[in-house]
Amino acid sequence: MRRGVTLIEAIVALVILSAAFVAAMEARIQLVRATRGVVQDQRVSRLQESLFREVIAGTVPEGVLEENSIVIEGDHLGEAYRVTITPEMVANPMVGAVGYSVRPEVALLRYEVEIAGETASFLWHRR
Repeated sequence: MRRGVTLIEAIVALVILSAAFVAAMEARIQLVRATRGVVQDQRVSRLQESLFREVIAGTVPEGVLEENSIVIEGDHLGEAYRVTITPEMVANPMVGAVGYSVRPEVALLRYEVEIAGETASFLWHRR
């Protein structure tokens, strides 16, 4: 009976362990990149939402009328922004939900919030 590990067995084991290590490190790198992307998306979403809240609260400067929209531009937390407010008719969600007649459409305002290279759209009932 022989005892111990041959040189070839040791090399094969080392190659297998190295391949597993490289695969694990590659998966970790991809996970870090994906996490950074998610964090950036969340940051932009928070910026958009906080800017929208400030616009509806009236704490940003007044906008200018351009065609059928009001446009507000400025700087929010170090990021340039542009908010376009446009009136829009949408289906009335109360149609069929109440026992009395209601208009089939209602007027809302669409807020297009552009900040940090991304655009989000919000519908709101008043300015």
